[in-house]
Amino acid sequence: MITLKDIALAINKRLKEVLPEIEINSKDIKEGFKRPSFFVDFESGSKQQLTRHQVERMIHIIVYYFPKNPHQYKLEILNIQELVEDAFRDELVITDDIRLYTNEISNNVVDGVLQLSFDIHYLEINDPARHDSELPFMEILQYKG
Repeated sequence: MITLKDIALAINKRLKEVLPEIEINSKDIKEGFKRPSFFVDFESGSKQQLTRHQVERMIHIIVYYFPKNPHQYKLEILNIQELVEDAFRDELVITDDIRLYTNEISNNVVDGVLQLSFDIHYLEINDPARHDSELPFMEILQYKG
């Protein structure tokens, strides 16, 4: 099962891979924060039980970037925008065997803060009968021909 925490950790890990020198805030950004820094927010989403073993989930994610200088930031924001867009263009590794993909990445600058947003949409199938590793192997195959 994929948890929201797993997705948040994968996003933070990707940001750290691309921009290791920039801090990622985990506390409420209204309490004050260092610059430059990121803040990742799961703004909205939905989770729908499709069948007994299938769950569909959509999550809208916004990555906020607070530039070093809140008054002179244009070139810095353009550079960060390119790097973050490229970082989330490919798969997002959740575990060794689970990868999620983003769709369109949009951006906006509000009050000197870069906001990059994207959706993650996935279908999770959790059917115990489908785990091939738990099925017995065929010992002898006999055929006519």
